Amino acid sequence: SAVHGRLDLSSWDFHQDGTVMLNGEWECYDGQLLTPEDFGETVQETPKPTGYTKLTTSRFADPEYDALDPKGIRTYRLLITIKPSEEPFGLKIDNIRMSNRVYVNGFMKGASGTPGEKDSGYEPKNVTYNAYFDVTGNEIEILLQTANFDFPFSNSNAYAIILGNQKDIDFQRTGAAAAELSGVMLCFFFGLYYLYLFFTGGKNRGELYSSTQFFSLGVLLLFTGQKLIYGLFPDIPFELFCKIQLLSLIGVPASTVSYTNFTEKWVVSGFLKRMILTVLSIYGIFLIVTSYETFSYLNGFLYAFICMIYIYILLKLSIAYRKVTPGTVLRKEILLYILCTAGLFLAFLNNFLYNLTLIPTRIVGNVGLCLFILLSQIFIAFRFAANYENMVRMDKLKDEFLIQTSYELKAPLYSVLNLSGRIFHEHEEGSLSQESCVENAVLTKNIVQRLLDIIDTALDVVLLRNGQLKIRTSPVDMKVCA
Repeated sequence: SAVHGRLDLSSWDFHQDGTVMLNGEWECYDGQLLTPEDFGETVQETPKPTGYTKLTTSRFADPEYDALDPKGIRTYRLLITIKPSEEPFGLKIDNIRMSNRVYVNGFMKGASGTPGEKDSGYEPKNVTYNAYFDVTGNEIEILLQTANFDFPFSNSNAYAIILGNQKDIDFQRTGAAAAELSGVMLCFFFGLYYLYLFFTGGKNRGELYSSTQFFSLGVLLLFTGQKLIYGLFPDIPFELFCKIQLLSLIGVPASTVSYTNFTEKWVVSGFLKRMILTVLSIYGIFLIVTSYETFSYLNGFLYAFICMIYIYILLKLSIAYRKVTPGTVLRKEILLYILCTAGLFLAFLNNFLYNLTLIPTRIVGNVGLCLFILLSQIFIAFRFAANYENMVRMDKLKDEFLIQTSYELKAPLYSVLNLSGRIFHEHEEGSLSQESCVENAVLTKNIVQRLLDIIDTALDVVLLRNGQLKIRTSPVDMKVCA
C-alpha cells in the first residue's frame, strides 16, 4: 500500500505477480484541478496536498475510514517506484464518479466525462477505460483529476485503479467485456425466443413475462459493468443513460413477479403482485420526471425492496419444497425454481452491497446472473420434458379409452343388427305379429339409447379435457341414482 503518496513496487515482478490494485494513501488536493505542469521542474513552488486519502478503500475494508465530501473537484497524485522495464504498462480505471481525467508521467492518457467546475465545462460520465503508457526509468507519476456534482454519497463506490503490464490490463478488460457481451447476446436471444413463442403459441402470458425479463437483463448488462452501451452510442446523454439503466433494473423484478403470479399463484398472489408493481411503477415515474441527483437518493431503497421481493419468493418456495413428497416431478420443479430465483437474488444483493461499498467486487453477482441464465433454461427444458411425458401418458390413456369405447359400441350395434335381422326374417316367414313388433321396437330403442349414452360420455370426456364442458343444473332423484 502507498504511504503519503508513494508506492514502492521495485521488488514487484509484473510477469509473475500480476497486476496491482493501487491501494493506500494518495496525495489529495481538494478543490483543485491540477495538471502535470503544476508539478514541473520549472515551477517555483509545487502545490501542497490538503491531505491523504485511500481512493480504493471500501467501508468493508476499513470501517473507520473517513471519506471526503462526495461533491466537488479534486486532484489525486501517486508516485510509484518500479523495476526499469521496456514493456508498455497500463492502468484499468473504474468506478470514478462522476468524471475524471488521468495523466501519466506528464501526458494525458484517458478520461471519462469532463472534470470541471459545475457551471464551467463539467460533464458527468461514469465509464470504465484503460490507459496505456511507456515508462522511461523507474518512476511513474499518476495524476488523477475528478469532479462530481451529481452523485450524493461519499466513498461510494471505492475507486478501482489497477496497474499492470499492457497485456494483463488489456486481458482483464477484454475478458470482462467478452463475458458481459456473451450475457447480453444470450439474454436477447432468449428474449426473442420467448417473444416468438408468445406470438406463435397461443399468446401465453408466461412466455411474454419471460421475454420481458430477459430483455430487461440484456439492457441492464449493456448499461452496467463495462458499460458496453458506450461502445455503440458514445455520445448518449448522462441522464438518459442513468434512467434507462434503472428502468431496466425495475423491469427484471417486475417480470419475475408477474411470471411467478401467472405460473404459481400460491407463491405470489394477485394482490401482492399488484402491490409490488404499483411500488415499482411509482418509482419508475419518479425516475422519469426527476433528475439523477434527485432520484439517486432512492436507489438504495430500490435495491433493498428488490432484494426483499426475492427473499419472499425464496421463502415461499422453500416452504413448499419441504412439504412436497420427495422424488416427485413437482419437487424437482420447485428446486429448479428456487435455484433460478437464488441466482437473480445473488446478482441484485451483490450489486446492492457493492454500491454501498460493503464488498469490493461484483464477481458473485455475475456468477449469480450466469446461474440464472443457465438454470432458467434447464427449468424450461424440464417443464417441456415433464409436459411431453404427460402427453405420452395421455396418448396412451386415449388409446386405451378408444379401445374400451370401441368394445362398448360394438355390443349394442351387434344387438341392433341381430334384432333387424330377426324382424326381417319373421317378416319373410309371415310370422311377424304386432306384439313382436312392439317388443323389438322397445329393445331397439333401449339399445340405441345405450349407444347414445356411450357416445355422449365420450364427447363429455373430450369437452372436459379441452375445458369446454358445460354443466347444467337440475333436480336429481338420489334414490333412483343409487
